[in-house]
Amino acid sequence: HLARLPVLGLPVPMVVLAAPAARFASSRGTAAGLPNSGCYAGTHQAAWSQNAAATASCTKSSLKAASVKEELRRPGIGAATPPVPPPAARSLVFSAQQFKCRHCHQKISEVSGAQGQAMLDLHEQTCLRNPSNLLKCEHCSQTFVTAYGRDGKPTHDGRARLEQHMRVCPSNPDNQFACEHCTQRFPNRFDAAGRLQRDGRALLEEHLLRCVQSPANNPRCEHCRVRTFPVRFDGSGALISDGWARLRKHELVCPQSPANTFTCKHCGRRHQNLFNEEGHLRADGEARCREHMGICPKNPANINSCEHCSFNAPNRYDQDGQLVYSGLSELAKHVRVCPKNPDNIFSCSFCSQNFTNGYA
Repeated sequence: HLARLPVLGLPVPMVVLAAPAARFASSRGTAAGLPNSGCYAGTHQAAWSQNAAATASCTKSSLKAASVKEELRRPGIGAATPPVPPPAARSLVFSAQQFKCRHCHQKISEVSGAQGQAMLDLHEQTCLRNPSNLLKCEHCSQTFVTAYGRDGKPTHDGRARLEQHMRVCPSNPDNQFACEHCTQRFPNRFDAAGRLQRDGRALLEEHLLRCVQSPANNPRCEHCRVRTFPVRFDGSGALISDGWARLRKHELVCPQSPANTFTCKHCGRRHQNLFNEEGHLRADGEARCREHMGICPKNPANINSCEHCSFNAPNRYDQDGQLVYSGLSELAKHVRVCPKNPDNIFSCSFCSQNFTNGYA
């Protein structure tokens, strides 16, 4: 109470030194010259009288600094000193430092024992650095945190947000559609509310219809395997070059086509239909094959063979198919002198010895 009263020009140490007497008088509830009534005003009057006496003595001699420091060290005098915890409290703080979060390394020093362990478990469960509360998208680097309030209840469900994100994640393979013929990709696009704005699958199917590297748009002749007839589209998807129609026209005139190729059954020589640029027939391969088979040297009708040996006398023709050499006359000459002709072999009637006619 003395600190709240006006000092009246007195030095502060003097007022502080009078505090013990005032406290002593207040504790007894009476002051010098006052009845034992316990009045609050009487207590302060006694304190003022003691202050005046102390001031008169100070004018004669000053207090030493040591006595002032000793007086200030007394309980309740001077600046408030920090409270010293009892031994039990000191051991409580020391044991509480042992509770340390293994995720954020935060120390819990309020309580100890089972309650402190429970607080530590609750903190680790709700810690923002707990890996179970940090959920990362497996397709991109985005992370979602499960946050909790002071009551331990979740305020932000990171797993639900992660599942929602993975459904619309641009790096998710389910949202990536790539052309199997070229390197073009068509990802799905979603708005902020998760609604599909761009359907990548539909765009891919539309692209495959006009992809320049798709085999369906680059038909090739199956007979000659050389020429390709690409199908081309403009920017709006309209057909500008019908490769399939050109391929059908080519197959009609392709020299390697079975419909345009005719093979001799005796020698295997091939004869093809030939066409000009307008597609008109300029060489009839079927007719040429028939002509060739009539004069083919391997045609049995053109080969005159000896009936006694393996001698053959084929007919010969010129480029125009005219007979230039008949094998029949040569065959007749050979049969007359053939050593295996029975008419040229004579056998002894007494032994098995044979005698053959010889010709020059």
